[in-house]
Formats: sequence, structure tokens, C-alpha cells
Amino acid sequence: MRRATATIQGNLELLYADRPDVFVAGDNLIYPVRGSNTIRTAPDVYVAFGRPKGDRGSYKVWLEADIFPQVVFE
Repeated sequence: MRRATATIQGNLELLYADRPDVFVAGDNLIYPVRGSNTIRTAPDVYVAFGRPKGDRGSYKVWLEADIFPQVVFE
């Protein structure tokens, strides 16, 4: 299964390589609610349109202009 998710993530990164406003990641925590570390999810792969590329240890929605990832693979 890990091979499939790595393939999906890699292909999405290639597909959006020229789009600085598309963030693709996977296997890290998404925190949708400020101040709550118990409400979280960790999808296999996700895409957030309207967010810059870059390394993140987690995805905190309130620090990402309140944009929740629009595409999620589980």
C-alpha cells in the first residue's frame, strides 16, 4: 500500500510542479481547529490548492488561510 500512496503523491507533485500555489503532502497530521490537538487526521496523501509549496511538519488549517485540503486520498 505504501508504494501506491508514494506513487500517487509523486505523480501529483509532478502534475503541479509548475504551480507554486498547490501544496501536495502526505502522512502528516492535519489540525483543523486552533487550540485542539485532539481533533486531527492524517490522510495518506492530500492536496491544498491556494497554499504555497514548502516543508511542513503538520498542516494547521488556521495558519494556512483557513484552507482545508480539497483533495484527500486515504
